[in-house]
Amino acid sequence: MTVSQLYSLYRAGHAEARRTLDACARAHELSVSGAALTRLERVVLELALHDATNGTAMRSAESFDRAVEQGADLLRSLGLRVGPPPTRGAGAPSLDAAA
Repeated sequence: MTVSQLYSLYRAGHAEARRTLDACARAHELSVSGAALTRLERVVLELALHDATNGTAMRSAESFDRAVEQGADLLRSLGLRVGPPPTRGAGAPSLDAAA
């Protein structure tokens, strides 16, 4: 899964959380659910939910990239392989679930 794909997931999760909050849900009642989610997908959706419920605007692609870079150690601790740092102009790194 690429960082770009993760960002698309983040955007969808943030938008869904905002819509749910706008429909009068209480922020503390929202959670990420879904047995079919990978650990990586769950982390990204938890970030989106956290941002949406604390009033943080949706992150830009650049801000999301920085968050992925800063969270690389955490992602590794969850058993995920984080690709090499991006070389500007060479495309985004890939993040894959560990085998």
